[in-house]
Amino acid sequence: MSIIGKFLKIAGKDPNGNAKGVAVTENGEVKVQQTGSIVENVFQREIRNSNTNPVKLIKPVWAKGLTIVNEIYGVTGTFEVGEGISPWIFFIPNTTSILYKTNFTKRQNIGKQVIVIYPGHSNKPDDINIFLEGNTVLEVLNMPLYLDSITIQLDITGTFGVGEGFDCEVKAYWM
Repeated sequence: MSIIGKFLKIAGKDPNGNAKGVAVTENGEVKVQQTGSIVENVFQREIRNSNTNPVKLIKPVWAKGLTIVNEIYGVTGTFEVGEGISPWIFFIPNTTSILYKTNFTKRQNIGKQVIVIYPGHSNKPDDINIFLEGNTVLEVLNMPLYLDSITIQLDITGTFGVGEGFDCEVKAYWM
């Protein structure tokens, strides 16, 4: 053991501010753990009245799941049945095939569209959208993130005048 190893001690503090030993492995390495998620701004908040270009997100190596939130703050325009806004997600293993695409009913009002992708998690019976408090629609995909990337796009239809459309933003939360 070096001289520094003999004298350098690492300590943390307990809730009362008292010195407390830090947990280490059997090899003397400090044990650390990361918690939380990484947030990516997929589409910044702005007024949109046409489809967005697809955005490809690269999955972090540690990620087990992903939550995508399309938050709609305001809506102006005219809509027929079947028109509005809907997030699309694509799992594309190669350039010629789409493994999965979401099938949200298009929204014509403010609220949130939330897609949760996590293996073993499902509270969505019979693959039907669940309406939650606060005008939120949830879609749960009980599937692993087994590809290295996911592509997101907003599908927008309707009749819009100058300055009209969906005031919205999309964020992705890796878990």
